[in-house]
Amino acid sequence: MPVKFLETEFLDNEIIDYLIALIILIAASLVVRLLCRFVFQRLKKWTNKTPTLLDDRLIAILEKHTIPVVYLGSV
Repeated sequence: MPVKFLETEFLDNEIIDYLIALIILIAASLVVRLLCRFVFQRLKKWTNKTPTLLDDRLIAILEKHTIPVVYLGSV
């Protein structure tokens, strides 16, 4: 019975296809979030050791604008 439901067509696609796409989207979002968090934490630690504030501000700007672009790229 559950297999028949997943084979039901909706807008010329089967339900299983929509579920697979949703799983891929969620997995990509998690991977991007974890990688960005890891990379930016490392960069922040590294830039906090320097005496200038320019690199700290640059990391903040990159973090603000890069993450949405990476999310769009993962889709």
